[in-house]
Amino acid sequence: MLTMLRAAAKRALRVRKTLIRREKTLKRREKSLERVFRIFNYLIVKEVRTGSAKQLDRITSALTAEEIRNVRRTSVMGITRLFIEKEREEAAVRLLTKYIQPERGDQLLYFIEPLLELDKRKLLQGELQEFCSTFQTLPGARALNYLSATYDAADEIDQRNFQRLIIGPLSALPQDNRNLMDIRFSPEQRRLLVDRIKESLAKGEPLSLIRLGDGEAYAYPPIPIEGFTPSIFDSDDVSFELDWWNARPTAAARDNLVAGVRQAVAQCDILGFPSVYRIIRDLPPPKRRYGKNRNQRAFVRLLGALGRSIPLDQKLLTEERCHRVRGALDAALLLELAKMANSVVLVTSWPQLSSKFPSGVGIETIPVPAEDASIKIFDTYLDIVDRVRVASKPGTLVLVGAGMVGKIFVDEAKMRGAVAIDVGSLLDYMVERKTRTIADLI
Repeated sequence: MLTMLRAAAKRALRVRKTLIRREKTLKRREKSLERVFRIFNYLIVKEVRTGSAKQLDRITSALTAEEIRNVRRTSVMGITRLFIEKEREEAAVRLLTKYIQPERGDQLLYFIEPLLELDKRKLLQGELQEFCSTFQTLPGARALNYLSATYDAADEIDQRNFQRLIIGPLSALPQDNRNLMDIRFSPEQRRLLVDRIKESLAKGEPLSLIRLGDGEAYAYPPIPIEGFTPSIFDSDDVSFELDWWNARPTAAARDNLVAGVRQAVAQCDILGFPSVYRIIRDLPPPKRRYGKNRNQRAFVRLLGALGRSIPLDQKLLTEERCHRVRGALDAALLLELAKMANSVVLVTSWPQLSSKFPSGVGIETIPVPAEDASIKIFDTYLDIVDRVRVASKPGTLVLVGAGMVGKIFVDEAKMRGAVAIDVGSLLDYMVERKTRTIADLI
């Protein structure tokens, strides 16, 4: 009996060692695969940045669905946008058909914009076409309902947080002609936005448009999130400061900045803030708690401030990425507005920007410190405010790309009678500096 037990123990030990060797082999293969796809993703980024649709079509066509799913979803979005831009719609369909798992509602929602565009061109079939049939001309409300129903929460606490802090505020937005939250899909909403700006400029009436991205949460109070300690928001604010300026303002300077931004937002005529599409873009993976990432906590702060710290009365409401929507607040519109204006003021860190505007347009550039400059904008912004005040008057177009602090310049220009627009990174792209994620390049 003892001999049999010893033999059995030896066999069990051999089996265990074999399983350990196989596990190590699998881990090495997995690590190698991850390394290959890290390299592959960097190649994709390079190709999308250079607009090489033909090369990307060859790469993606050669990969299986399993391989494609190792590519970052932002990269897949960038490739898809590029394919559609270059009129290679069939390549876009092939890519999305491989990448999207139809049972993954988060993936379907993430790609809703290119999917609806391809469906409009009658190029989708099967489950992708069935998904698109759920949405019509203004898909925002349906997308919000779909997100509410399909959000794959980590647990009951996460489900409560998401419904209360994200779905609730977005569902409560006024549903009237002030709501332009579907601007990326609606030509009519784009026309309403553009016409409002043109009308104010033509009549010499003051107007301001301000956009609130995740960084602007810095100016608004934290909203308690069940399962998270309140101190995490203090860490977020420090993180924002170091990301923007690689330095921290004094407490007094910070308070002044926050007060100025809040005043600018309260007084603006057109307000852009995170839409359901931006929430979808930054969703966590399934079963992971919403709020673990800084930008998710920022959205909670901003949406929680709507109607409270951020008054909505009399404002046109649109999504904060309206400057990334063709036919809305794009470069072509800025050039058209410049021709209409009596004068143009550019508040930017790009001195070469003025050369992108038509000759004969009177342009004044007011420089702001670049993010990596030794002089910090929180130390100099009051001097910039003074220059904006002097340069702004009725009939002046003021275009501002200066981050969170730029909202204060927009407000000052409006108070002097100008049409002032927070155009953000659009100015970067006008000087051919692609400063945003690979998904946004096109």
